[in-house]
Amino acid sequence: MRESIHRFKYRRERARGDYLGSLLAESLRQGLGTEGVTTDLVVPLPLHPRRERERGFNQAAVLATPVARVLGVPVLAALERTTETRSQVGLGFEARRRNVRQAFRCVAHDLNGLHVLLIDDVVTTGATFEAAARALLGAGAARVDGLALAREI
Repeated sequence: MRESIHRFKYRRERARGDYLGSLLAESLRQGLGTEGVTTDLVVPLPLHPRRERERGFNQAAVLATPVARVLGVPVLAALERTTETRSQVGLGFEARRRNVRQAFRCVAHDLNGLHVLLIDDVVTTGATFEAAARALLGAGAARVDGLALAREI
């Protein structure tokens, strides 16, 4: 999985990302089921604009599309990365937390009462999810859940 994610992100193998997104969506459908799921909106974790230009795409947005399709809800780029943070690779929990604190701003106008599913490719400590969820909750979201393709252990 690590090699596949790296090829998707760093070698720009977009078709691989589409496939990984379909696996994530299928895993959600089979593992959690979609009956009774109260997600209103799928939000991909944003990259800083410079990093997205370099990469040519946002990997979380690629993964979010099939997940939203399975849930029957829209994808919305509700977050903006306001700070160009250093890479989280190699940082411990507290350093990761400090690194992404205040790194996100909600740009969606009406999240009041919505249940949001936040999507990313890899979760390690959850610090990035936490920072992004704070921005969404601060904009009125009632609940924010996170879903990632892989977990770094």
